[in-house]
Amino acid sequence: MTNLANPWDFLTAQASPKLGDLFAADPSRVEQFSSEETGIYFDFSKTHLTRELRDAFVSRAQEAGLASKRDLLFSGKVVN
Repeated sequence: MTNLANPWDFLTAQASPKLGDLFAADPSRVEQFSSEETGIYFDFSKTHLTRELRDAFVSRAQEAGLASKRDLLFSGKVVN
């Protein structure tokens, strides 16, 4: 990811498939792109998010140090 000129170029680096094609290619799509956290249900299966994009977002968050910034924020520190 860091080899791209802009670290967010991965968002436009691939075509946006049709939702019907995504569901046809992955019968477990709802399970793969849904979760429940503290009583809130999140379903990203009905978006154009692909596994590759999800993995790219996770990688970008790791590169940006999101976990450590989250921890600082939850410990009461100012994060900007």
